[in-house]
Amino acid sequence: MFAIAIQCLISDKSQQRWQQAEFVPDIFTQLKLEQQMLHVKHRQLQIIDIKKVVVDQLDDKEALIDFPFNVYQKLAMRFPASQLPALQAWLKQYLPTAQIIQ
Repeated sequence: MFAIAIQCLISDKSQQRWQQAEFVPDIFTQLKLEQQMLHVKHRQLQIIDIKKVVVDQLDDKEALIDFPFNVYQKLAMRFPASQLPALQAWLKQYLPTAQIIQ
């Protein structure tokens, strides 16, 4: 019972964090590759350092991308769920060694 309460609390905090993530109408305007760097919301991440990427559909209208294990804290973005398949393909092509977490 206690474990279920902890899990619900963690889940609620994750949902709150993701609901606070900035909404962008076109996720591809926020991602740019330049040599060995990925620019995300005007931040630079070395591609070799990107080990995990959170990509998930939140509901029928919105999806989420986040880079949780990086030096910057606020890279999560919500975007139209219709762009999710194209983003997943893009990530597989340009970040093939990154683990996709759903």
